[in-house]
Amino acid sequence: MVFELIDEICNVLEANAFHAGLDEVFIIGDNQCPRCAGKDKATLFAGEVTTLYNHLAKQTSFYLGDKYNNFFRYTKKNVFKNFPKKEKELNEYLKTNNVNFDKEEDLVRLLAVLKD
Repeated sequence: MVFELIDEICNVLEANAFHAGLDEVFIIGDNQCPRCAGKDKATLFAGEVTTLYNHLAKQTSFYLGDKYNNFFRYTKKNVFKNFPKKEKELNEYLKTNNVNFDKEEDLVRLLAVLKD
């Protein structure tokens, strides 16, 4: 559940970074917790950090670069913003093709429309 929420927030906000301070962890390894009572607090904390890192590290984002070496996350909004002269072609292509902006093969096909 938490990972789905993190993924959705990052996608909606077009985030290129995620900060998990984990400073809210005050009672990790509490003796009254049925799951973690008696376990080493450092090991529990390290396990959570590792789990979060492993999830975020497998996420792939694609970026567009312009002629001024500015880079933008590859999103529908940014494609339209960076290719205003291709608006008609983009609209036609996107109406007939379901483009997943997180899939490399979909973006390669979209680039073919943009370069013509």
